[in-house]
Amino acid sequence: MRRRRKAQQQRGAQRGSTLIEVLVSMVLFSMGVIGLLRTLTFAVRDSGQAEYRVVAMNVADQRLAQIWADLPHYADYAEVGAVVDALPNGRRTVSFNNAVVTVSVSWQAPASDPHTYNSNATLPVTPAPVP
Repeated sequence: MRRRRKAQQQRGAQRGSTLIEVLVSMVLFSMGVIGLLRTLTFAVRDSGQAEYRVVAMNVADQRLAQIWADLPHYADYAEVGAVVDALPNGRRTVSFNNAVVTVSVSWQAPASDPHTYNSNATLPVTPAPVP
C-alpha cells in the first residue's frame, strides 16, 4: 500500500513536466523557423539586387557598343541623367575624359540604398581606316 501511494505521489509531481517540455520544444522550433524565414527574406532581396546589377551592366555595355559602332560621332553620346526604364529610378550618364569614356548607371529599388555601376573604355582618338 505504501508503494502505491508513493508511486501516485511521484506521478503527481511529474504531471506538468510533459507540458513544459512540449512548450520548450515549441519555442525552440519557432526560433528555428523564424531564423529560416529571415534567411529566405535576405536571399530574395539579394537576388533582386543581383538582377538589377546585371541589367545595369547590360545597359552600360549596350551604350559602349553603340559608341564603338559610331566612333566618328562618339561625342554625340554624352548624356547626364538619361532615364533607364529597365531599372527602378534608373539613370545613365555618359562622360568623356580625353579618350576614356565612362558610363555610369544608377538605380534605387524601393526601400533600398542607391546603387551605381560604372564601366570605362578607352577609345582610339581617331577611328581606324576601313580597308
